[in-house]
Amino acid sequence: MIKGENINSVSTKFYYKEDQLCFQIILSYGAENEVLYKEFENYSTYQQTHDDLVAAINKKADLNTSFSNINIAKALA
Repeated sequence: MIKGENINSVSTKFYYKEDQLCFQIILSYGAENEVLYKEFENYSTYQQTHDDLVAAINKKADLNTSFSNINIAKALA
């Protein structure tokens, strides 16, 4: 569950995995500025999730979706 009021920022990364265009939404979340992400291979699924996140931010609503946590310390090691 993502709480719109706890989203600090939203960004999108577009990249290729071989010949497949992929999309990744990255969130800065909560007081600790956790970095969360979710990957998509389908543009319409990405777009709907992005639109739902923006609506959740604007309405300070909850969004029933799952994101993975990026372990910054592990990523930098």
